[in-house]
Amino acid sequence: MDGEKRTYFWLVVSVCFAAFMATLDSYIVTISLPVIATYFGVGSGEVSWVVLSYVFFLTSTMLIIGKLSDRVGLKRIFILGFCIFIVGSAVCGMAWNIWALVGFRALQGMGAAMMTVPSYALIPRHVPAGIRGWAFGLLSVAAALGLIVGGPAGGMISGYLSWHWIFLINVPVGIPAILVARKVLPADAREPGGRPGHGFDYVGSILSFLSVLSLLVALSLVDAMGWYSLPVIGGFFGSAALLAAFLVHESRTADPLVDLGLFSVPSFSRASAGTGFAFLVLAGSNFIVPFYLQLLAGLSPQHAGLVLLLYSVSYILVTPFAGRAADRMDPALLCFVGMVSAAGAFAFFAVSLGWGGLLPVTVFLLWLGVSYGLFFSPNNTLVMGAVPQERQGVASGVFSVISRLSIVLGVSIFAVIYSGSSAGLGGPSAGSGKNLLALEHGFRAVYIFGAVFSMVAAVFSASLVKRKNLVKSI
Repeated sequence: MDGEKRTYFWLVVSVCFAAFMATLDSYIVTISLPVIATYFGVGSGEVSWVVLSYVFFLTSTMLIIGKLSDRVGLKRIFILGFCIFIVGSAVCGMAWNIWALVGFRALQGMGAAMMTVPSYALIPRHVPAGIRGWAFGLLSVAAALGLIVGGPAGGMISGYLSWHWIFLINVPVGIPAILVARKVLPADAREPGGRPGHGFDYVGSILSFLSVLSLLVALSLVDAMGWYSLPVIGGFFGSAALLAAFLVHESRTADPLVDLGLFSVPSFSRASAGTGFAFLVLAGSNFIVPFYLQLLAGLSPQHAGLVLLLYSVSYILVTPFAGRAADRMDPALLCFVGMVSAAGAFAFFAVSLGWGGLLPVTVFLLWLGVSYGLFFSPNNTLVMGAVPQERQGVASGVFSVISRLSIVLGVSIFAVIYSGSSAGLGGPSAGSGKNLLALEHGFRAVYIFGAVFSMVAAVFSASLVKRKNLVKSI
């Protein structure tokens, strides 16, 4: 490690640890839901809100937190978020009924949002441009580790201790992390967004929160009620109406929650759009692949989980190299290559999934991990490097909301594509090997769409590549 990286190492580690914990707690609880349901004597519908409340409040508060980060200071919001996250974790571990746990998970989700949003802005704020890709590469690895470790860690903790310790473990781990962050993060300068004479945009905050929350609730109901059910349609219309009201309000207020001028910056708007499609495809694939492994490949859940690690391993191996490469070359070119490669991986799997055996899915997962490893950290560099320092908190909030919403949307869209293409078998949870051809047809349709959506993301990345670099790559 050279001297410049050594200087900023603990700052980057502090930010990465926050991203790791926020991602970890999105997944560590899922495997323990049956245990929690039995403990409180509730069904799957009630216990699912333990996960949903965390996701809803993590996503719905990001725009507000982005604005607060610019006004109050990134370090202050980051450390306050860590404190709220730890308090939320402690009270989750002491919850006396299921709805208390759901409420405390919402508090924990808000703390996670306050840790996550400043993370993407702290790096471009304090880390020199020459090693910024390296820092974003480590941040991407940290988030991926949270995803990988979540399931196994949740199973071990709930199995050997109890489900309470899934939450309580954050307390002894989080307190030292706060102390490190207080020491290594530079003090906040006075932010232009916090100048006197401008009140906080409360109306915009409420409208943005309700718009995102309405959309998330509608998407969460799609699997159980269908796209054309009244609650789902009502949720979409309500979200659209609230979003329209939010945009009108933001265009007229003196100090808006979101500076709509961000979207006039080509590198920000196009990179964010590419991010949305990339997350949509990845989340949809991650949702569908386990059903392929169990319904067509015939693997047990335990073995299917081991196979899925192939993606994570290749992603983690490639991401640091991609981050460092983004410091030496056009990051948009890396993003373009990554998403074209992802399209190739999806097309390959759509063609080969009927071959039988584990070779097609092994090649696909390794290939996909390499592709997204090339995309994510250079794309983070593109997005956060496109805006000036005083707007990076808001930009990070917008970027984080786009990413989270795309994940939920990807799961919903891919489930519907699969369900509609598998000859009426009723979706990914249906089918027990009775009609393997219909199942195969459904999976193939999903991955053809995955290839198409990946190419859409590649087009957005290509639009930002300097022409001479794009010509060299062809």
